[in-house]
Amino acid sequence: MILDNLIAQHKAVPMLIVMPNGDTDGSWAGGSSPEGIETLSQEMLSDIIPMIDRTYRVARGRENRAITGLSMGGGQAFTIGLKHLDLFAWVGEFSSGLVSDTEFRLEKHLPGFLDRPDDVNRKLKLLFLSCGTEDPRYPGQLDLIDNLKQHNIHYVWYPSPGVHEWKVWRHALAEFAQKVFQEAH
Repeated sequence: MILDNLIAQHKAVPMLIVMPNGDTDGSWAGGSSPEGIETLSQEMLSDIIPMIDRTYRVARGRENRAITGLSMGGGQAFTIGLKHLDLFAWVGEFSSGLVSDTEFRLEKHLPGFLDRPDDVNRKLKLLFLSCGTEDPRYPGQLDLIDNLKQHNIHYVWYPSPGVHEWKVWRHALAEFAQKVFQEAH
């Protein structure tokens, strides 16, 4: 309904949304492990994207493909999207526990990412980050933003009042949807 309303108001462009199950091992935490993220990444690259491209009439190419997610899916989308800038030009994450974890290191999950900010900024049309201001993940999100800022990686930050809840994610989705596949962001 959010996207339908934004499209009707000409605030978002029509798009196909694909929502795979990122629960790669049957537990909420397994999908955030490096192994869980790699399993989902391989499924996305080997099965889901090729199936979408051959089954639906979609515009192909990285400029026409976005990846985003919330909570566990936010960490998955963030790491998969930024590891595969050859496939995704639009990357978002909403309230990711992974990137908010005190043990999270961009260098570990995305080797070399911080070493080439000009290349990253040239390839990314949008890096969108969002979190509820009362979510326990909020301080970790601010740490991530500081790290990106120190390395001159461009991003859009959209905090929203609330905790780790649907209200926050609906606001984030509405904001992200108005920016994705738009040339000016």
